[in-house]
Amino acid sequence: MGENIKKRRQRRVDLTDYIAVFMERNCHYNGVLKEISLNGLRVDICPVGSQLMAAASSLQKREFCIVISEDLVSKEYRLDMTPNGKDKLYTLRAYPRWQREQNERIEVGFEISESSDDWKLFVQQRMQEPN
Repeated sequence: MGENIKKRRQRRVDLTDYIAVFMERNCHYNGVLKEISLNGLRVDICPVGSQLMAAASSLQKREFCIVISEDLVSKEYRLDMTPNGKDKLYTLRAYPRWQREQNERIEVGFEISESSDDWKLFVQQRMQEPN
């Protein structure tokens, strides 16, 4: 584990309650965001999505459009919750760089090739929050 940390170029932040929707051609599938940095992210992919991603022989050459949003389903339900239009969607493009099996799911590390200023600001704000 210590070797992986030495390879990291940027600080990473754990993230919960966010989902990632992967789109490539006519395929759409979901994952759960686990960790973010300015130039990458780690995602748990559901079993169906895992099969689709693992099927590619040239995995690292596939660029995905990824839409990230807050997972409202996982949040505690409150009666006072009302839609306020403030829920943010982030769209970025990224290439898978590594993958490993984790309890019937596949964990995938992505390198971000394109992202909006909003995404960069979101990541920077999360990095400044106390742990």
